[in-house]
Amino acid sequence: LVLDAEDSSAKKKGVLESELLHYTSPVCFEFFYHMAMKGDNKLSVIFVDTSNSLLGTKKVPPPLSNGWTKLSYEVKNIQGPFSVRITGSPGVLTRIDIAIDDIALKAGPCPKEPEPIVTSPVPGPTQRPVVITTAQPKPRTEPTSTPAPSTKTTRTKSPEPVWTTWAPKVVTCGPGQFNCRNNEKCIPLALVCDGVLDCPNGIDEMCSDRNQCEADEILCRTGSPEWCLPTSFLCDGHHDCSDGSDESLCGYCPSDYCKNGGSCNVAPEPENGYPKCTCQSDTSGKRCNVLKSASHQVNVASAGVNGWAVAIPVVLILTAVIASIAFYVVRIGRKEEPSDVPMSVPQS
Repeated sequence: LVLDAEDSSAKKKGVLESELLHYTSPVCFEFFYHMAMKGDNKLSVIFVDTSNSLLGTKKVPPPLSNGWTKLSYEVKNIQGPFSVRITGSPGVLTRIDIAIDDIALKAGPCPKEPEPIVTSPVPGPTQRPVVITTAQPKPRTEPTSTPAPSTKTTRTKSPEPVWTTWAPKVVTCGPGQFNCRNNEKCIPLALVCDGVLDCPNGIDEMCSDRNQCEADEILCRTGSPEWCLPTSFLCDGHHDCSDGSDESLCGYCPSDYCKNGGSCNVAPEPENGYPKCTCQSDTSGKRCNVLKSASHQVNVASAGVNGWAVAIPVVLILTAVIASIAFYVVRIGRKEEPSDVPMSVPQS
């Protein structure tokens, strides 16, 4: 499970809660985690009972290395059903992912980590070196003879197969770039939360209401100095937003920037080199992402639905009137017939 730091949702916090568990004290809760060694990201484990009363809490310490770290947390004061919550925050200043894996809950105490065994070398008795001199052996001579042909069968061992492993592709985005988290694509920060999907997984538009600015404003995702800045700050040669997103898209047109056949060109002053789209007649919007025909079709469809909404009650009313008249005629006819005449349903 990964808490993605690039998610621009309103709540910068992830919560994972278990179902109601039935164990007796003590219990051992274990999992592996991966987070930054230094930063303001946070990870905690909380035990609560059915009344939401706190049974125990554990703040996960920063790891000592960049790899996976195991956490073992023992709780002893459990007296009834309980649940476990894992809460995490990717941080505000550092904004680094948090990952957890291999979550397990076991009855009984947590096993103690084995203490390292330290051994000291035992000094042996002091001995003087002894020099032993041996005579050089003479070369051995044997009579020359022709060896007889061998009848022994020699088997050649087949070579073992060589397995080739491929390392997963990892894309690292540079300054002013947003990682789409699909190991394939990076986009300029200026395209995040602009109302147009640029990442294949749509993570660039996972935005809260706070991340929506006016048409003459740009989003500053860090909120420093403000969440929304005037468009006059675009490409002015100064990082007005602390993440530099206002200077991340200057002097060039990204691939597929203008949608629906729109043409892109670098805008002159006063936009100072920010890309600008020239849209087709049937599209509009900053990036030609709004289809004019789509809104017309929506209105036509709405009108059609309203027409049916009016027609259906009229048909129902007419049907009810006809049914009432038919029922009245049948009632009159029945009064004129003898009471001992059997009734039957007419066959069509």
